[in-house]
Amino acid sequence: EADIYRSPEYGGMHCDTEADRFRMFVYREGDRYWIYPFLLRSLPSMFQNIVADPMHDIETPYGYGGPYSNTGEREFVLKADSAFRDWCCETGVIAEFVRFHPLDSNEKMFAQGPYIVRDRQTVSLDLFGDGDIRTRLSKNARSMINRAYKSGVKVFLAQSEQEFDQFVRIYKQTMTRLAADEFYNFSDDYFEQLRKLVCSSGMLVLATHSGTISAGAIFLKGKHRLHYHLSASDPENFHSGATNAVILCAAEIGRAKGMKRLHLGGGNSRSEDDSLFRFKRRMGTDIHDFWIGKRIHNEAVYRAVCNEWRQDNAEAAEIYGSRLLCYRYGKNLRVGEEEKL
Repeated sequence: EADIYRSPEYGGMHCDTEADRFRMFVYREGDRYWIYPFLLRSLPSMFQNIVADPMHDIETPYGYGGPYSNTGEREFVLKADSAFRDWCCETGVIAEFVRFHPLDSNEKMFAQGPYIVRDRQTVSLDLFGDGDIRTRLSKNARSMINRAYKSGVKVFLAQSEQEFDQFVRIYKQTMTRLAADEFYNFSDDYFEQLRKLVCSSGMLVLATHSGTISAGAIFLKGKHRLHYHLSASDPENFHSGATNAVILCAAEIGRAKGMKRLHLGGGNSRSEDDSLFRFKRRMGTDIHDFWIGKRIHNEAVYRAVCNEWRQDNAEAAEIYGSRLLCYRYGKNLRVGEEEKL
């Protein structure tokens, strides 16, 4: 399955420095292949003094990824993963954080080990088949959509750069209002690249009331999949059901374009009572397990980096110390992507 989150166009958007690279490791035997896309990032400069040679870590770009293959044959998968781990040692990779793809169950594409853990659940909406997509939603979701339309909300596919800029403005305001993690405060360069990606491989759907944006969301598409990527709403012009109507509109457009499934993602926490998860559950038809992977390729260097980080970032260590790539949090450090949805 060709997925937008595995594309170079998408992965390249998340290279924050000139030293960051989007890479795809490929292992082949005859017509069988194992492909793994990821971000290869240099260690923050403050830690490079620990070793003589440049060192790196690996992380999945924001979204879902991990390796994929055209065979599930265990012996082949183990050989591919072994070759990749050898490459990591040769390249100077000290640690690796993977966010597997819930729609692929591709956690099976790695050698089994204690570093692969189930994180939470995500939700998707089946777009395949005949009939009105609306009938597949919960009664509550259908009621919210009807409420939005009765209140005068209009939903449409955005076409102009000005509309995209308006959405970005509302998104940034939403993140400020929610006191969201710094990670979600994407740069202007990121949004410019995202705008180009939306033009080629996605859509922006907006809900307006009296000519002013109430809510909107960016959806990215692969060959048969649509992903609910970023969403925002304006509290000063918010109308109940607007976001529900946006998702339904995107689902209908997606199906008309040949999409088979809309992946809505998960909640803000692991709890099944998480409000965002419950909202998505009402808009979806299926639930999927989301797995994460953590492994250390160079124990000595990794421990040295973490120890030095803890000495300089005691406050951050209280919050992020249990995370694999903890040393990317704290003062003068970019917030990492671990456990973000």
